[in-house]
Amino acid sequence: MTLSKNSDLRIARGPATHHRAHRIHTLSAVNQTMRRLSNLALLALLPATAVAQRADPKMEWEEFLTENGRGSWSVMWNPATGTPDAIYGKGLATGGELTTIEAGRVEAEALLKKYADLLGMGDSKFVELDSSKIRHLLYFNYGQRYKGLEVRGGRADVRINTNGVVAMFGSSAVDIPLGFTIKPTISAAAARKIAEQKVLGRAGQAGRQTRLVIWAQPSGRKVTRAVLAWEVEINEIPKELAAGKSFIDAATGDVLEYENGVVYCGGCGKSHPPRLASEERLAKAMAARKTLEANVDASAPPLAITGTVMAWTNTGHKPTDPLKNVPLPNLHVTSILGSTTTDKNGKFSISSGTANVTVSATLWGIRTLRVRVSSGTQMSVTQSIKPGTPGIVQFGTATMGDTLKSQTTCYYFTNDVNEYVRTLVPNKPTQFAQLDRMNPIVNIPSSCNAYYTNFTINFYSKSAKCNMTAYETIIQHEWGHGLDHAFGGIVLTDGLSEGWADVICILRSQQPEVGPSFYLPPRNPVYVRTATNSRAYPASGGVHEQGQVWMGWVWDVRTDIATRVGIPAAQIITERIVIPTIVANAANLEKQVLEVFLLDDDDGDLRNGTPNYVALEKASLKRNINFPKIDAGTLNHKPLGTSEMQLTPRIIRAVAKPVIGTFTRVELTFDTGSGPQTRSMVPSGTPDEYIALIPGVLSPKEVKYSILATHSTSKTLRSPTAGDHNYSIGREVVFFTDDFEKASGWTTGTLKVGPNDWQRGSPSGASGTFWGVKWADPKGAFSGNYSWGNNLSGSYLVNMSAYLRSPKLNLTGKTNVRLRYYRWLTTQMGYFDKAEVYVNSTKVWNNILNVHTNETGWQKSDIRLAAADNNPSVYLDWRLTTDGNMQLGGWNIDDVTLYAFHALPAPKFTMDINPSQVDLGKTSTVTFTGTANKLILILVAASPGPTNIPSIPTLHVGAPFGSFPAALNNSGKLTLMFNAPTSSSATGTLTYVHALEQTSPSTLTASNAGVVLWGK
Repeated sequence: MTLSKNSDLRIARGPATHHRAHRIHTLSAVNQTMRRLSNLALLALLPATAVAQRADPKMEWEEFLTENGRGSWSVMWNPATGTPDAIYGKGLATGGELTTIEAGRVEAEALLKKYADLLGMGDSKFVELDSSKIRHLLYFNYGQRYKGLEVRGGRADVRINTNGVVAMFGSSAVDIPLGFTIKPTISAAAARKIAEQKVLGRAGQAGRQTRLVIWAQPSGRKVTRAVLAWEVEINEIPKELAAGKSFIDAATGDVLEYENGVVYCGGCGKSHPPRLASEERLAKAMAARKTLEANVDASAPPLAITGTVMAWTNTGHKPTDPLKNVPLPNLHVTSILGSTTTDKNGKFSISSGTANVTVSATLWGIRTLRVRVSSGTQMSVTQSIKPGTPGIVQFGTATMGDTLKSQTTCYYFTNDVNEYVRTLVPNKPTQFAQLDRMNPIVNIPSSCNAYYTNFTINFYSKSAKCNMTAYETIIQHEWGHGLDHAFGGIVLTDGLSEGWADVICILRSQQPEVGPSFYLPPRNPVYVRTATNSRAYPASGGVHEQGQVWMGWVWDVRTDIATRVGIPAAQIITERIVIPTIVANAANLEKQVLEVFLLDDDDGDLRNGTPNYVALEKASLKRNINFPKIDAGTLNHKPLGTSEMQLTPRIIRAVAKPVIGTFTRVELTFDTGSGPQTRSMVPSGTPDEYIALIPGVLSPKEVKYSILATHSTSKTLRSPTAGDHNYSIGREVVFFTDDFEKASGWTTGTLKVGPNDWQRGSPSGASGTFWGVKWADPKGAFSGNYSWGNNLSGSYLVNMSAYLRSPKLNLTGKTNVRLRYYRWLTTQMGYFDKAEVYVNSTKVWNNILNVHTNETGWQKSDIRLAAADNNPSVYLDWRLTTDGNMQLGGWNIDDVTLYAFHALPAPKFTMDINPSQVDLGKTSTVTFTGTANKLILILVAASPGPTNIPSIPTLHVGAPFGSFPAALNNSGKLTLMFNAPTSSSATGTLTYVHALEQTSPSTLTASNAGVVLWGK
């Protein structure tokens, strides 16, 4: 989709002043000066180590919105650094198309300078680490540096669409306080000794690197701090399985963190492989060549030495699949006449000769180092080939065992996955040079695992519990860790590296299981993981469990796209929008999902959706991952209330107003007691308004309904967002009600030690964004001036378990008790932050477990309270229990009512119109039921009334109305048929019907009110 960018602000380029390019300011020069002078005065009063060098990004964000348009932008705030991780929305125009990385770089650097304060640069610098062009998107990744030292994890990102629009930018810049020293107190040698003792329990191998960095954890969920640290490299492989980096506080010697460089497949855990067997080498090559040359028949014409390298290989999904004899591409072939490499079909050609030539090959190629073995015989092959006669260089046999097929299989898939990714992530020579030197090792005498470290992939032998692990998806998985490593480093946050490794194998293998038949029976399941999981973000457990969210999200996208275009096309689309985003080196899962939206987008404006938005949105909602929501439109409806009018259809009105595109369908689903029914809502004639009818019912009855609007983008809006609207037909008897306008005995308290933020007052309309989730409180009570809520001026507190409790209520003799109240609730999903309603010790409601509750208006809640029936001592509790992760707005509560419904006397004279919502040109019937042989008068009008005429019942039709006399039969019934209009202009028109029965010469009995809607 493409929208005009004429209204977008262009990025100003020019010299920066205190890390800020000249730009239009919303504050006057006087106010700017006073603000900075006030800041300087404050700085003078605080200790140097406690004062930040940088401006307040939140204040700069407000200025950005003022300059570039409020309501047009979304932001993901980094909770650890206080900076905007990602800013996206309508996009920032740069002044023209940008078709090269060089042109984009100029704009990206200008952007970083202009918004240095917003990005939290302070006295640091952003240094370009990598840049890429993937189709229409330019990627720029920057690292944070302070006085020449790397700030670990500090970064900035810019994404520019080649149409000249900055689609996203942001930073996770660590705040370096004033007075921060880069002079260490302890030496590098001392730091190494501390690190090795902690990790190894002894001194490590010599020659490992130790360097000074600024340590921080900007990808965490708590505020981070900058610490001068020694980064100590640990690498004891293959002596033992220990590799990684240890960070030692350069002032105190404290161990800050150990970053493990060994990444497991996720089986039975850590073990130590033995030393590797030494490699065989070809010997006496020159001597053999001289011998050959001495015996050459000079009279014979020289012919090319050609052939094909074949290998019996397990190309299937399972480790036990039968072997196939397949060509090996990209394999090195040597001879005394020279060396070459096989093509994609395994074929090779060497310089011409006149006598038989022996060619040799090992499992080593241009996309991988030689496959080595930890146990067993390392494979190599030689073959004598006659010039001019193509030969076959054959690895293995169809019946060879695990120690040999592991080698051919490992070469095959290591080469294959490298070539596969190259077709999707082009023009990255530095990264692929690292991947081309992947070092595979098979037949490690341990079991149930595989692991990656520093461009080495390692696979275990078969055991009583597991098959050997050098087969398709396990090889692809471990190679996937290397891919993550090459493009920025192993990302453990949210299990992203594990997720990436799984994504590579499920997309390349085109099936959802990682490690089919990894385990042997009786274990069930026998696979390691599956993409058809139900994990949601943020996931609990270790990195493998967390990574399943990303893997599952990708498979969900592929599956949904396939429903529209088929599996082959869905596979191609998913590969193109997912795998190239590895160049972004996303720091967490939400950023990674955003990167897919950015690559799928076609104009730099994420507000108007992307070509595959429906699938991306559906997967994000299922996995509870924040994503760029499009402004498709709004759906508004005023819920119906209680009524004593029996058998009268209820009119449902909804306004579905598009922002972009159109609403293609609006539907009403209702349940009057006989199961859900769905009918179309029709345009009412008022712009964007739709209308439908719910049939009338006898009392006492509760009716539930909801409205679903489908947009032209296939996005759906629902009212209410969860659950149902409801109303009751009957006579309401109220036992207790409170609108909170007066203090009336309500109390608050805590269920355990901790804070309590319940307040009575007027909500302030506080709002915020946490981890990309926008929330807002109401700007006032539902009615009157007062309501109860959590922290009426901001987000709720962390680690809290607090309640709002009603006065003691005596409900002796009361039955069918119901609770009705109005709420505006925003909470993290119920797995983490629990919003609950209790009657004494009985829970009667809780928020949804796996989805954030994020209401944007007052919602009526109606709950049956069986525990309150005939109970002389009733307390109502609204509870909120929180953790330390995400804080939204919490509860807002108003107008609490306890009541019951009583049945009304059944009408003696009734009218039933079936159906009451009639499509154009169709037929309906109306049936009157009353006293036998009595005269009736049918009244029809275009408005509902009421009309009051002395001495007769109130008429539920407006004036003027038409009247039609008729009579009931011997059974007291009359059925009439009528046709709907055929003209489309009648769609959405309401006709109101009422009837009077002459029960006696002086008595008229009114029927229930009726209404007919034309069109469905």
